[in-house]
Amino acid sequence: MRKKGVPNRFTGASGIKAVDPEIQHLETSLTDLPSHITIQILLRLPLKSILKCKCVCRSLKSLISNPEFTHMHFKEAKPGVMIRSNDSRTLHLLDQLDMFEDGVDKEKVHICGCFRIFINHICRNPWKLDPKFKLPFRESNYSVVNSCNGFICLCDPLNNNPLAVSNPVTGEFIRLPDSHRIHDESHGTLIYVGFGFQPKTNEYKVVRILKESPRRSTFLWYSKDLVVQVHTVGTSTWKNVVVDPRLFIRYLTFPTCVNGVLHWIVSHDWRGSILCFNFESESFEYLPSPPSVFKNNGITDIKRISMAELKGFLYICDSSSKDIPVVVWIMKEYGIGESWTKIFSVDTRGEHCWPLGGLYWPVKHFEKVDAILMFHSDNYFIYYEPKRSFFKSLMVHGTLMVRRTGSAYEVFPYIPSLISLKDVVKEDNVEILNVYSR
Repeated sequence: MRKKGVPNRFTGASGIKAVDPEIQHLETSLTDLPSHITIQILLRLPLKSILKCKCVCRSLKSLISNPEFTHMHFKEAKPGVMIRSNDSRTLHLLDQLDMFEDGVDKEKVHICGCFRIFINHICRNPWKLDPKFKLPFRESNYSVVNSCNGFICLCDPLNNNPLAVSNPVTGEFIRLPDSHRIHDESHGTLIYVGFGFQPKTNEYKVVRILKESPRRSTFLWYSKDLVVQVHTVGTSTWKNVVVDPRLFIRYLTFPTCVNGVLHWIVSHDWRGSILCFNFESESFEYLPSPPSVFKNNGITDIKRISMAELKGFLYICDSSSKDIPVVVWIMKEYGIGESWTKIFSVDTRGEHCWPLGGLYWPVKHFEKVDAILMFHSDNYFIYYEPKRSFFKSLMVHGTLMVRRTGSAYEVFPYIPSLISLKDVVKEDNVEILNVYSR
Protein backbone atom coordinates (compact mmCIF):
# COMPACT_ATOMS: atom_id res chain seq x y z
CA MET A 1 0.00 0.00 0.00
CA ARG A 2 1.27 3.44 -0.89
CA LYS A 3 2.09 5.73 2.04
CA LYS A 4 -0.01 8.83 2.51
CA GLY A 5 1.45 11.97 0.92
CA VAL A 6 3.91 10.09 -1.28
CA PRO A 7 3.35 10.95 -4.94
CA ASN A 8 2.76 8.00 -7.26
CA ARG A 9 3.49 7.68 -11.00
CA PHE A 10 0.10 9.26 -11.80
CA THR A 11 0.14 12.16 -9.28
CA GLY A 12 2.84 14.75 -8.78
CA ALA A 13 4.00 16.20 -5.49
CA SER A 14 1.42 18.94 -5.76
CA GLY A 15 -1.36 16.41 -6.14
CA ILE A 16 -1.98 17.39 -9.80
CA LYS A 17 -2.53 14.41 -12.08
CA ALA A 18 0.48 13.73 -14.27
CA VAL A 19 0.69 11.73 -17.47
CA ASP A 20 2.47 8.42 -17.32
CA PRO A 21 5.30 8.49 -19.91
CA GLU A 22 4.35 5.00 -21.07
CA ILE A 23 0.70 6.01 -21.54
CA GLN A 24 1.76 9.25 -23.21
CA HIS A 25 3.77 7.22 -25.71
CA LEU A 26 0.72 5.09 -26.48
CA GLU A 27 -1.43 8.19 -27.03
CA THR A 28 0.70 9.57 -29.85
CA SER A 29 -1.62 10.82 -32.60
CA LEU A 30 -1.29 11.23 -36.34
CA THR A 31 -0.52 14.92 -35.85
CA ASP A 32 2.61 14.03 -33.87
CA LEU A 33 4.21 12.36 -36.88
CA PRO A 34 6.52 14.22 -39.25
CA SER A 35 4.43 15.86 -41.97
CA HIS A 36 5.98 13.86 -44.83
CA ILE A 37 4.98 10.59 -43.11
CA THR A 38 1.48 11.89 -42.38
CA ILE A 39 1.10 12.84 -46.05
CA GLN A 40 2.08 9.36 -47.21
CA ILE A 41 -0.44 7.81 -44.80
CA LEU A 42 -3.22 10.12 -45.97
CA LEU A 43 -2.48 9.44 -49.63
CA ARG A 44 -3.14 5.75 -49.03
CA LEU A 45 -6.52 6.29 -47.37
CA PRO A 46 -9.89 6.11 -49.15
CA LEU A 47 -11.45 9.47 -49.97
CA LYS A 48 -14.11 9.09 -47.30
CA SER A 49 -11.44 8.54 -44.62
CA ILE A 50 -9.48 11.60 -45.78
CA LEU A 51 -12.60 13.74 -45.51
CA LYS A 52 -13.13 12.44 -41.96
CA CYS A 53 -9.52 13.26 -41.05
CA LYS A 54 -10.13 16.77 -42.31
CA CYS A 55 -12.74 17.18 -39.55
CA VAL A 56 -10.50 15.89 -36.74
CA CYS A 57 -8.43 18.98 -36.02
CA ARG A 58 -7.18 22.22 -37.56
CA SER A 59 -3.71 20.89 -38.29
CA LEU A 60 -5.03 17.96 -40.34
CA LYS A 61 -7.53 20.22 -42.08
CA SER A 62 -4.75 22.62 -42.97
CA LEU A 63 -2.53 19.81 -44.26
CA ILE A 64 -5.28 18.21 -46.38
CA SER A 65 -6.35 21.59 -47.76
CA ASN A 66 -2.80 22.54 -48.71
CA PRO A 67 -2.49 22.88 -52.53
CA GLU A 68 0.67 20.77 -52.50
CA PHE A 69 -1.20 17.88 -50.87
CA THR A 70 -4.37 18.25 -52.98
CA HIS A 71 -2.36 18.06 -56.21
CA MET A 72 -0.41 15.05 -54.92
CA HIS A 73 -3.68 13.35 -54.03
CA PHE A 74 -5.18 14.06 -57.45
CA LYS A 75 -2.19 12.48 -59.20
CA GLU A 76 -2.72 9.30 -57.16
CA ALA A 77 -6.53 9.33 -57.27
CA LYS A 78 -8.19 6.41 -59.04
CA PRO A 79 -10.97 7.16 -61.51
CA GLY A 80 -14.45 6.29 -60.34
CA VAL A 81 -18.01 6.86 -61.47
CA MET A 82 -20.47 9.52 -60.34
CA ILE A 83 -24.17 8.65 -60.29
CA ARG A 84 -27.00 11.10 -59.83
CA SER A 85 -30.74 10.54 -59.94
CA ASN A 86 -32.30 13.07 -62.30
CA ASP A 87 -34.53 14.47 -59.57
CA SER A 88 -31.93 14.70 -56.80
CA ARG A 89 -29.26 17.13 -55.59
CA THR A 90 -27.16 14.21 -54.37
CA LEU A 91 -24.20 12.75 -56.24
CA HIS A 92 -23.04 9.25 -55.30
CA LEU A 93 -19.39 8.38 -55.90
CA LEU A 94 -18.74 4.81 -56.97
CA ASP A 95 -15.06 4.51 -56.04
CA GLN A 96 -14.74 0.81 -55.17
CA LEU A 97 -14.00 -0.34 -58.70
CA ASP A 98 -10.75 -2.05 -57.69
CA MET A 99 -12.76 -5.21 -57.03
CA PHE A 100 -12.89 -5.72 -60.80
CA GLU A 101 -9.17 -5.23 -61.43
CA ASP A 102 -8.36 -8.95 -61.21
CA GLY A 103 -11.50 -10.11 -62.96
CA VAL A 104 -14.76 -11.54 -61.69
CA ASP A 105 -15.69 -15.09 -60.80
CA LYS A 106 -18.78 -15.43 -62.97
CA GLU A 107 -20.18 -18.20 -60.80
CA LYS A 108 -20.33 -15.96 -57.74
CA VAL A 109 -21.89 -12.71 -58.90
CA HIS A 110 -25.36 -11.53 -58.04
CA ILE A 111 -27.19 -8.27 -57.48
CA CYS A 112 -28.83 -7.06 -54.31
CA GLY A 113 -30.04 -3.89 -52.63
CA CYS A 114 -30.14 -0.29 -53.75
CA PHE A 115 -27.12 0.69 -55.83
CA ARG A 116 -25.25 -2.36 -54.51
CA ILE A 117 -23.24 -5.08 -56.17
CA PHE A 118 -22.23 -8.09 -54.09
CA ILE A 119 -19.32 -10.22 -55.23
CA ASN A 120 -18.76 -13.14 -52.87
CA HIS A 121 -15.13 -13.93 -53.53
CA ILE A 122 -13.99 -10.32 -53.60
CA CYS A 123 -15.73 -8.67 -50.67
CA ARG A 124 -18.02 -9.70 -47.86
CA ASN A 125 -19.93 -6.43 -47.71
CA PRO A 126 -22.24 -4.94 -50.33
CA TRP A 127 -20.72 -2.36 -52.67
CA LYS A 128 -22.26 0.92 -51.59
CA LEU A 129 -22.29 4.22 -53.44
CA ASP A 130 -20.45 6.10 -50.78
CA PRO A 131 -19.41 8.82 -50.14
CA LYS A 132 -22.12 11.10 -51.43
CA PHE A 133 -22.04 14.83 -52.13
CA LYS A 134 -24.49 17.70 -52.58
CA LEU A 135 -24.76 19.82 -55.71
CA PRO A 136 -24.90 23.62 -55.37
CA PHE A 137 -28.49 24.61 -56.08
CA ARG A 138 -31.38 23.75 -53.79
CA GLU A 139 -33.64 23.19 -56.76
CA SER A 140 -32.91 20.00 -58.72
CA ASN A 141 -33.75 21.38 -62.15
CA TYR A 142 -30.27 21.31 -63.69
CA SER A 143 -28.04 18.86 -65.52
CA VAL A 144 -24.38 17.85 -65.49
CA VAL A 145 -22.62 18.90 -68.69
CA ASN A 146 -19.40 16.93 -68.17
CA SER A 147 -16.54 16.56 -65.72
CA CYS A 148 -12.88 17.50 -66.05
CA ASN A 149 -10.10 16.96 -63.49
CA GLY A 150 -12.53 16.55 -60.61
CA PHE A 151 -14.61 19.63 -61.47
CA ILE A 152 -18.06 19.47 -63.08
CA CYS A 153 -20.09 21.97 -65.08
CA LEU A 154 -23.82 22.35 -64.45
CA CYS A 155 -26.39 23.76 -66.86
CA ASP A 156 -30.07 24.55 -67.24
CA PRO A 157 -31.67 21.40 -68.73
CA LEU A 158 -34.18 23.41 -70.79
CA ASN A 159 -31.68 25.32 -72.93
CA ASN A 160 -28.30 23.98 -71.74
CA ASN A 161 -27.23 27.43 -70.55
CA PRO A 162 -24.20 26.84 -68.26
CA LEU A 163 -24.85 27.90 -64.66
CA ALA A 164 -21.92 26.90 -62.44
CA VAL A 165 -18.66 25.00 -62.09
CA SER A 166 -18.38 22.89 -58.95
CA ASN A 167 -16.07 20.55 -57.08
CA PRO A 168 -18.55 18.15 -55.44
CA VAL A 169 -15.90 16.72 -53.09
CA THR A 170 -15.06 20.06 -51.46
CA GLY A 171 -18.58 21.44 -51.92
CA GLU A 172 -17.23 24.58 -53.60
CA PHE A 173 -18.85 26.15 -56.64
CA ILE A 174 -18.62 29.27 -58.79
CA ARG A 175 -21.70 30.75 -60.41
CA LEU A 176 -20.92 31.56 -64.02
CA PRO A 177 -21.53 35.17 -65.06
CA ASP A 178 -24.61 36.18 -67.01
CA SER A 179 -24.07 37.18 -70.59
CA HIS A 180 -26.08 38.71 -73.38
CA ARG A 181 -28.74 36.14 -74.25
CA ILE A 182 -29.83 35.82 -77.85
CA HIS A 183 -33.54 34.99 -78.02
CA ASP A 184 -35.20 33.22 -80.90
CA GLU A 185 -38.85 34.17 -80.53
CA SER A 186 -40.02 31.40 -82.83
CA HIS A 187 -38.12 28.47 -81.39
CA GLY A 188 -36.29 29.71 -78.30
CA THR A 189 -32.57 29.94 -77.77
CA LEU A 190 -30.75 26.62 -78.15
CA ILE A 191 -27.35 26.18 -76.57
CA TYR A 192 -24.65 23.54 -76.78
CA VAL A 193 -22.02 23.65 -74.08
CA GLY A 194 -18.79 21.95 -73.04
CA PHE A 195 -16.27 22.23 -70.20
CA GLY A 196 -12.55 21.57 -70.35
CA PHE A 197 -9.00 22.34 -69.28
CA GLN A 198 -6.17 24.11 -71.09
CA PRO A 199 -2.92 22.69 -69.64
CA LYS A 200 -0.58 25.30 -71.16
CA THR A 201 -2.22 28.14 -69.25
CA ASN A 202 -3.61 26.02 -66.39
CA GLU A 203 -7.10 27.40 -67.07
CA TYR A 204 -10.56 25.83 -67.04
CA LYS A 205 -12.91 27.01 -69.76
CA VAL A 206 -16.59 26.75 -70.64
CA VAL A 207 -17.70 26.95 -74.28
CA ARG A 208 -21.27 27.61 -75.32
CA ILE A 209 -22.81 27.82 -78.77
CA LEU A 210 -26.00 29.83 -79.30
CA LYS A 211 -28.30 29.97 -82.29
CA GLU A 212 -28.89 33.57 -83.31
CA SER A 213 -31.96 33.44 -85.58
CA PRO A 214 -34.32 31.12 -87.44
CA ARG A 215 -33.72 32.69 -90.83
CA ARG A 216 -32.13 29.44 -92.02
CA SER A 217 -33.02 25.84 -91.31
CA THR A 218 -34.04 25.20 -87.73
CA PHE A 219 -32.16 21.89 -87.89
CA LEU A 220 -28.85 22.84 -89.50
CA TRP A 221 -26.91 25.59 -87.77
CA TYR A 222 -24.73 27.57 -90.19
CA SER A 223 -21.90 29.81 -89.02
CA LYS A 224 -23.93 32.96 -89.73
CA ASP A 225 -26.54 31.70 -87.27
CA LEU A 226 -24.05 30.87 -84.51
CA VAL A 227 -22.59 32.82 -81.64
CA VAL A 228 -19.72 31.05 -79.86
CA GLN A 229 -18.64 32.28 -76.43
CA VAL A 230 -15.78 31.17 -74.18
CA HIS A 231 -15.56 31.77 -70.44
CA THR A 232 -12.40 31.29 -68.39
CA VAL A 233 -13.45 29.95 -64.98
CA GLY A 234 -12.43 32.40 -62.27
CA THR A 235 -13.15 35.50 -64.37
CA SER A 236 -16.33 37.55 -64.71
CA THR A 237 -16.83 37.77 -68.47
CA TRP A 238 -17.58 35.80 -71.64
CA LYS A 239 -15.58 36.22 -74.81
CA ASN A 240 -17.03 35.99 -78.32
CA VAL A 241 -15.12 33.78 -80.77
CA VAL A 242 -15.10 34.14 -84.55
CA VAL A 243 -16.60 31.07 -86.23
CA ASP A 244 -15.29 29.45 -89.41
CA PRO A 245 -17.89 30.19 -92.15
CA ARG A 246 -17.73 26.55 -93.29
CA LEU A 247 -19.00 25.29 -89.94
CA PHE A 248 -22.57 24.00 -89.72
CA ILE A 249 -24.06 21.50 -87.30
CA ARG A 250 -27.28 19.74 -86.45
CA TYR A 251 -26.61 18.80 -82.85
CA LEU A 252 -23.68 18.14 -80.47
CA THR A 253 -23.41 15.42 -77.84
CA PHE A 254 -20.92 13.98 -75.33
CA PRO A 255 -18.65 16.96 -74.58
CA THR A 256 -15.26 15.44 -73.75
CA CYS A 257 -11.96 17.17 -72.96
CA VAL A 258 -8.68 15.48 -73.94
CA ASN A 259 -5.24 17.01 -74.48
CA GLY A 260 -6.45 20.59 -74.01
CA VAL A 261 -9.14 20.17 -76.68
CA LEU A 262 -12.91 19.95 -76.22
CA HIS A 263 -14.66 17.31 -78.36
CA TRP A 264 -18.26 16.63 -79.33
CA ILE A 265 -19.91 14.03 -81.51
CA VAL A 266 -21.49 16.24 -84.16
CA SER A 267 -24.25 15.64 -86.66
CA HIS A 268 -24.10 17.79 -89.79
CA ASP A 269 -25.68 17.33 -93.20
CA TRP A 270 -27.02 13.94 -92.03
CA ARG A 271 -23.51 12.72 -91.34
CA GLY A 272 -21.57 12.35 -88.12
CA SER A 273 -18.01 13.15 -87.09
CA ILE A 274 -15.95 14.46 -84.14
CA LEU A 275 -15.92 18.25 -83.79
CA CYS A 276 -13.18 19.85 -81.68
CA PHE A 277 -12.66 23.24 -80.11
CA ASN A 278 -8.98 23.99 -79.52
CA PHE A 279 -8.61 26.14 -76.41
CA GLU A 280 -5.21 27.45 -77.48
CA SER A 281 -6.18 28.61 -80.99
CA GLU A 282 -9.85 29.19 -80.05
CA SER A 283 -10.95 27.57 -83.30
CA PHE A 284 -13.03 24.60 -84.44
CA GLU A 285 -11.58 21.65 -86.30
CA TYR A 286 -12.43 18.02 -87.01
CA LEU A 287 -10.72 14.99 -85.50
CA PRO A 288 -10.22 11.82 -87.58
CA SER A 289 -12.89 9.25 -86.76
CA PRO A 290 -12.32 5.52 -86.17
CA PRO A 291 -12.60 3.34 -89.29
CA SER A 292 -16.19 2.46 -90.22
CA VAL A 293 -17.67 4.65 -87.47
CA PHE A 294 -20.21 7.21 -88.73
CA LYS A 295 -20.48 5.22 -91.95
CA ASN A 296 -24.26 4.97 -91.65
CA ASN A 297 -26.27 8.04 -92.50
CA GLY A 298 -29.24 9.00 -90.39
CA ILE A 299 -29.79 10.69 -87.08
CA THR A 300 -30.78 7.42 -85.36
CA ASP A 301 -27.42 5.79 -86.10
CA ILE A 302 -25.43 8.78 -84.85
CA LYS A 303 -27.40 8.87 -81.61
CA ARG A 304 -26.13 5.38 -80.82
CA ILE A 305 -22.46 6.46 -80.78
CA SER A 306 -20.93 7.76 -77.55
CA MET A 307 -17.60 9.28 -76.52
CA ALA A 308 -15.66 9.41 -73.26
CA GLU A 309 -12.27 10.25 -71.77
CA LEU A 310 -10.68 7.52 -69.65
CA LYS A 311 -7.19 7.98 -68.19
CA GLY A 312 -6.38 10.74 -70.68
CA PHE A 313 -7.41 8.76 -73.78
CA LEU A 314 -10.34 9.33 -76.10
CA TYR A 315 -12.82 6.43 -76.39
CA ILE A 316 -15.60 5.90 -78.94
CA CYS A 317 -18.37 3.36 -78.35
CA ASP A 318 -20.37 2.42 -81.45
CA SER A 319 -23.64 0.52 -81.12
CA SER A 320 -25.16 1.66 -84.43
CA SER A 321 -24.19 -1.41 -86.46
CA LYS A 322 -26.65 -4.23 -87.07
CA ASP A 323 -23.82 -6.72 -87.54
CA ILE A 324 -21.97 -6.28 -84.21
CA PRO A 325 -23.93 -4.87 -81.26
CA VAL A 326 -21.07 -2.93 -79.60
CA VAL A 327 -17.59 -1.86 -80.74
CA VAL A 328 -15.24 0.19 -78.52
CA TRP A 329 -12.30 2.19 -79.94
CA ILE A 330 -9.41 4.03 -78.30
CA MET A 331 -7.20 6.73 -79.85
CA LYS A 332 -3.76 5.68 -78.60
CA GLU A 333 -1.90 8.68 -80.08
CA TYR A 334 -3.93 11.83 -79.91
CA GLY A 335 -4.67 13.42 -83.27
CA ILE A 336 -3.35 10.46 -85.29
CA GLY A 337 -6.22 8.84 -87.16
CA GLU A 338 -4.24 5.64 -87.74
CA SER A 339 -3.86 5.19 -83.98
CA TRP A 340 -7.55 4.38 -83.52
CA THR A 341 -7.55 0.83 -82.16
CA LYS A 342 -10.51 -1.50 -81.71
CA ILE A 343 -10.21 -2.86 -78.17
CA PHE A 344 -13.63 -4.45 -77.71
CA SER A 345 -15.92 -6.02 -80.26
CA VAL A 346 -18.92 -7.33 -78.38
CA ASP A 347 -21.04 -9.80 -80.34
CA THR A 348 -23.53 -11.23 -77.86
CA ARG A 349 -26.66 -11.37 -79.96
CA GLY A 350 -27.22 -14.96 -78.88
CA GLU A 351 -26.45 -14.32 -75.22
CA HIS A 352 -29.26 -14.27 -72.71
CA CYS A 353 -29.94 -11.03 -70.81
CA TRP A 354 -27.64 -8.83 -72.92
CA PRO A 355 -29.53 -5.54 -73.45
CA LEU A 356 -30.34 -5.17 -77.14
CA GLY A 357 -30.27 -1.76 -78.80
CA GLY A 358 -29.91 1.51 -76.94
CA LEU A 359 -26.78 3.53 -76.20
CA TYR A 360 -23.63 2.26 -74.46
CA TRP A 361 -21.17 4.57 -72.71
CA PRO A 362 -17.75 3.37 -71.45
CA VAL A 363 -17.05 4.52 -67.89
CA LYS A 364 -14.08 2.35 -66.84
CA HIS A 365 -11.43 0.30 -68.66
CA PHE A 366 -9.73 -2.43 -66.59
CA GLU A 367 -6.52 -2.90 -68.53
CA LYS A 368 -5.08 -5.63 -66.29
CA VAL A 369 -7.84 -8.10 -67.16
CA ASP A 370 -8.80 -6.41 -70.43
CA ALA A 371 -12.36 -5.73 -69.28
CA ILE A 372 -14.70 -2.78 -69.55
CA LEU A 373 -17.55 -1.30 -67.53
CA MET A 374 -20.24 0.45 -69.57
CA PHE A 375 -23.45 2.25 -68.74
CA HIS A 376 -26.49 1.45 -70.87
CA SER A 377 -29.29 3.90 -71.61
CA ASP A 378 -31.75 1.42 -70.06
CA ASN A 379 -30.04 2.11 -66.70
CA TYR A 380 -27.74 -0.91 -66.69
CA PHE A 381 -24.09 -1.15 -65.79
CA ILE A 382 -22.51 -3.82 -67.97
CA TYR A 383 -19.23 -5.50 -67.01
CA TYR A 384 -17.62 -7.37 -69.92
CA GLU A 385 -14.51 -9.56 -70.26
CA PRO A 386 -13.98 -10.49 -73.94
CA LYS A 387 -11.32 -13.15 -73.33
CA ARG A 388 -13.83 -15.25 -71.40
CA SER A 389 -16.86 -14.01 -73.36
CA PHE A 390 -18.28 -13.11 -69.96
CA PHE A 391 -20.58 -10.23 -69.19
CA LYS A 392 -22.81 -9.21 -66.32
CA SER A 393 -25.68 -6.74 -66.41
CA LEU A 394 -25.69 -4.80 -63.13
CA MET A 395 -29.06 -3.17 -62.60
CA VAL A 396 -29.65 0.04 -60.71
CA HIS A 397 -32.32 -0.77 -58.16
CA GLY A 398 -35.71 0.79 -58.82
CA THR A 399 -35.22 1.51 -62.53
CA LEU A 400 -36.73 -1.61 -64.09
CA MET A 401 -40.09 0.06 -64.71
CA VAL A 402 -38.57 3.06 -66.53
CA ARG A 403 -36.78 1.04 -69.19
CA ARG A 404 -37.14 2.36 -72.73
CA THR A 405 -38.51 5.65 -71.39
CA GLY A 406 -35.18 7.39 -71.00
CA SER A 407 -32.40 7.20 -68.45
CA ALA A 408 -33.39 7.85 -64.83
CA TYR A 409 -29.78 8.60 -63.88
CA GLU A 410 -26.87 10.75 -64.91
CA VAL A 411 -23.67 8.71 -64.94
CA PHE A 412 -20.21 9.97 -65.83
CA PRO A 413 -16.56 9.04 -65.21
CA TYR A 414 -15.12 11.07 -62.36
CA ILE A 415 -11.71 11.47 -60.71
CA PRO A 416 -12.08 12.55 -57.05
CA SER A 417 -10.29 15.81 -56.36
CA LEU A 418 -9.54 17.81 -53.21
CA ILE A 419 -8.23 20.74 -55.26
CA SER A 420 -9.95 23.98 -54.32
CA LEU A 421 -11.65 26.20 -56.86
CA LYS A 422 -9.75 29.03 -55.15
CA ASP A 423 -6.73 27.87 -57.16
CA VAL A 424 -8.40 28.89 -60.43
CA VAL A 425 -9.80 32.28 -59.40
CA LYS A 426 -8.22 35.12 -61.38
CA GLU A 427 -10.31 38.14 -60.33
CA ASP A 428 -11.13 39.51 -56.89
CA ASN A 429 -14.82 39.92 -57.69
CA VAL A 430 -15.31 36.18 -58.34
CA GLU A 431 -16.94 34.56 -55.29
CA ILE A 432 -16.31 30.99 -54.16
CA LEU A 433 -19.43 29.56 -52.54
CA ASN A 434 -19.81 26.31 -50.60
CA VAL A 435 -22.89 24.14 -50.52
CA TYR A 436 -22.11 22.92 -46.99
CA SER A 437 -21.79 26.40 -45.48
CA ARG A 438 -25.32 27.56 -46.30
